[in-house]
Amino acid sequence: MPSEKFESPIPSDAVQRRLSEFVPGSDKLALELAFALRRSVQKVDAALGRFLHSDALTPGRWQVLVVLWSRDAPISQSEIVDALEVSRATVSGLIDTLRSEGHVTTIVDPEDRRKTSVTLTDTARKMTARLIKKNASRLRDEFASLNEDDLRQILHILRKATL
Repeated sequence: MPSEKFESPIPSDAVQRRLSEFVPGSDKLALELAFALRRSVQKVDAALGRFLHSDALTPGRWQVLVVLWSRDAPISQSEIVDALEVSRATVSGLIDTLRSEGHVTTIVDPEDRRKTSVTLTDTARKMTARLIKKNASRLRDEFASLNEDDLRQILHILRKATL
């Protein structure tokens, strides 16, 4: 089992001391959690960025590809918005880029131009499947200090969080 590696406190000791003087304990914990989650998200995004760089993808575009890959039929942009829990504008930008790169095709509903369906190209479907396998293994390596029970507990807690 790998040795546990802990980084400096999040936020720093100086920030924690000042927060202790300013907010009650449970509020301070909530702030510390926000800092820790933010650092974790940044590290995961940085790792994914390194992994996806050779395919000229970003973590956001890759997430869209994975959502589309999970379906065998075109899906609406609003379904992607719901799946990723991001804004419609964010998804529109990601789809526009993926379309210009040849990864997706879009079909505008002739009766309601506000409705657009999106599907993966065959090449993008194969690339996405390859990247899912490759990046799952790479991410597991990134989380090497955590065993499967740790990972399950973190997932459980994150799913339970109500942000």
